[in-house]
Amino acid sequence: MKKKLFIAKIKDKYYEQNIWVIVGEKELFKKYVSRKYKMPDLSWIDEKGRDGDAKTITLQHGEAVHTIVWIVTFKWKVFEMGLLVHELLHVVTKTLKDIGFKFSEDSEEAYTYYLQTLTQDVFWKLRKVR
Repeated sequence: MKKKLFIAKIKDKYYEQNIWVIVGEKELFKKYVSRKYKMPDLSWIDEKGRDGDAKTITLQHGEAVHTIVWIVTFKWKVFEMGLLVHELLHVVTKTLKDIGFKFSEDSEEAYTYYLQTLTQDVFWKLRKVR
């Protein structure tokens, strides 16, 4: 069976951005990013994170900005769910920072609510992954 990427587009209803969640092997992900975003330097993908193979990156695609969350595998294991939430927190902090939020006691609820909503949306899309 030919291996392929699982790609889910998440429409962020609050901050009007598209977030792409991609699950699949590193080499397939590299080919996808290289082809779609015309990126010659993919060394950032090979930088191993402390907890596993997962990355979050924001890339320009024509006029649009795409936020990509990649995880090498997702089989609904607790570790993988935690790693994915870790990556989603990167999306949350970048998005809110870009619009002027600073994390504080007063803004904490905005961060946690946004993380909750994104996590629910992503897990809903990933329900088909086994």
